[in-house]
Amino acid sequence: MKTDIHKILERYDKSQQYMRGKAIAVRTEKHWLLYVGRQWEATEEHEGMTDLPTMNFTTPTIDYKVASIASTKATAMFSDMNAQLTDAVDRCNQLFDISWEKAKMQRTGKKALKHAAIQGDSYLYWGEGGDTRKSPQIVHNTNMHLGDENITDIQRQPWLIIEERLAPEIVRARAKAAGLSKEEIDRITPDAETQGNLFNHAEVKDKVTSLLYMEKDPETGIVSVGKCTQSVMYEKLHPVQQSKGGELYGNGLTMYPIVPMIWKEVPDSARGISEVEQLVPNQLEANKMVARRAISAKQTAFPKLAYDDASIMNPEDIDKVGVAIALNGGNAQAINNMIAYLSPQQMSPDAKQLTDELVDRTRSLAGASDAQLGNIDLSRVSGTAAQTVRDQQQLPLNDQQEMYQDFIENVALLWFELWKVYFPLGIQMDGIEVTADELNAITPNVRVDISEDTSLSKMILAQELTNLLNNHMITFAEFAQMYPDHGSLPKGVLDNIVAQRQQLMMAGVMPTDEMGNPIDGLQVGGGVNTGGMSGGSYQSNQASLAMKPLMG
Repeated sequence: MKTDIHKILERYDKSQQYMRGKAIAVRTEKHWLLYVGRQWEATEEHEGMTDLPTMNFTTPTIDYKVASIASTKATAMFSDMNAQLTDAVDRCNQLFDISWEKAKMQRTGKKALKHAAIQGDSYLYWGEGGDTRKSPQIVHNTNMHLGDENITDIQRQPWLIIEERLAPEIVRARAKAAGLSKEEIDRITPDAETQGNLFNHAEVKDKVTSLLYMEKDPETGIVSVGKCTQSVMYEKLHPVQQSKGGELYGNGLTMYPIVPMIWKEVPDSARGISEVEQLVPNQLEANKMVARRAISAKQTAFPKLAYDDASIMNPEDIDKVGVAIALNGGNAQAINNMIAYLSPQQMSPDAKQLTDELVDRTRSLAGASDAQLGNIDLSRVSGTAAQTVRDQQQLPLNDQQEMYQDFIENVALLWFELWKVYFPLGIQMDGIEVTADELNAITPNVRVDISEDTSLSKMILAQELTNLLNNHMITFAEFAQMYPDHGSLPKGVLDNIVAQRQQLMMAGVMPTDEMGNPIDGLQVGGGVNTGGMSGGSYQSNQASLAMKPLMG
């Protein structure tokens, strides 16, 4: 039976009922409130409590974990499972690098990763057109409706629905381009279905709910796509495949153009568990403890003035500086009995100890204590020691790091599929071309290469290179070539020094240091200042280098 608008709306309504039963939207919004710092709004009774103090450890915990995972520099490398067409595979790798940079996937991937950490799951969707140089759309978990909520692999889902809020005129224009009648177009009107929105449920401009529906043909596996509102199907369900004159040709899309991020998987559930989920009870309790302490301090930590109203003739002047207070008690009553300050009361230290313990234990168990957050004094330890400590502290993030690598691998496989489907005559990007025959002949396998790209990793590399240079195991030119970009010393300065030395040597002039010692731009250990003493000739240094054991 062909899927029509009635079937789509029936599946959409059933998915909404499931999501309401699981309180997915309510829970997701609470997690976002905690993350952005509006934490008192996440409590059940928050009226008049928004100005109370908070002890926010949720935000730094999420930011630290996301940054630790996304700070790596990752790239996907294609290979042909049939071990053929090596040159074409290399060009596919170049296409991937171009697409990754143009689509700003490093930033987009980090953003989607943060959404997954807060929501539990997030989704990246590549729209029609197949241009992988365009940034994908990040879909919230509240707007993603799944055909089977028990299947984690999104490619095995029987159908998917992406819920969107669009301006009516945009939908009407698409309906008109699709050839719908005026009567059908007029049925596209604004609605108030904003339950999928997060934070801002109010809309300045009236919008209509649009459903992007996808399903796979059970026989061919080709994905079909259609779009509808609550009242009209404004884009008929059709296979994602190139057509000419009404005839389909080329490859059909066999993968949903969606790549998910699941922060923490749970059995028999397509949805993930967020990092915020386990922090909610302790975060709210810590805030309440801090608020109670603040209120108690306001009431008891400061001296209060108490006076006998009948004994004070000008009570309105009590809080004025330099004004005398007139008393009518005479000698019959001591002044201290008519007006006095109440001494401040000491607060029990148990409240502070409980608050500190609650915060420290929660952060420690979540893997985000001060040490784990990277608060290391690098001036007191070597770069290698700091890196070792950091790697050990990040062991609890191994599952998420592997998830992020799988995400990059799935993006690469999807992009390769999009190239085959949307460019049946071959693809060309920025001068790099791969023919249709080459794309169809390659059976892609993807390997993800991960490298550190943090200030700590750059410092460690600079230290190791400096040690090699000082131990006469590399030349200064090699040192400059391998020095990290954006390090503490600008790489361009080193390159300029090498270029200037080489120009002098080509002109027959030997450069010297401030002590008059000759400096060779290619000299081993040329970066070492010997303080006027000879550091050895170039030949002797090369001989010493040859005698050193090879580094593994």
